[in-house]
Amino acid sequence: MADTIGAQLEHLLGNVSTLVVETPLGPVTLWCDAEGDWHSTRVPTEDDADTLPTHTTAYGINAGIDPYDPDSLEDVLAVVWADGDSRALADVAAERRTHDGRGWTRAHDDEHGANHLVELAWRYAYRVHATRPGSYDREGLVKAAALLVAAIDTLDRAEATRG
Repeated sequence: MADTIGAQLEHLLGNVSTLVVETPLGPVTLWCDAEGDWHSTRVPTEDDADTLPTHTTAYGINAGIDPYDPDSLEDVLAVVWADGDSRALADVAAERRTHDGRGWTRAHDDEHGANHLVELAWRYAYRVHATRPGSYDREGLVKAAALLVAAIDTLDRAEATRG
């Protein structure tokens, strides 16, 4: 099975931007955002290890992986292992992927600025609470968290450009 997954991932690197890898504990989704950075929906556990090809290096999100370089296969797998470890983080990452798919890329976020993203996040987080005090909508909180992550990324990129 590892050979099959390795072949699928090699195909991914050159031809597609999303791949779902079936593991004993459920699917792991790998995707490449508009800037060419690889992400995953969850970190595989020890039980998943036998179904994934061997890798030796650990990288986090935005590791500068070249999606068109077949030698980056181990790097993509390392992102799967390094990219978050909870359902909430996986859901926020998936929501960010949804934003990228709609064209709300880093450039789009930078154009609108962190303040705009924080305002939108507040609206999502507060939406249900305003109508039912004491309760929150999980989906709204996931959307809010994804927008806050985008705002933080925007601030980080602005800081990096200022030097």
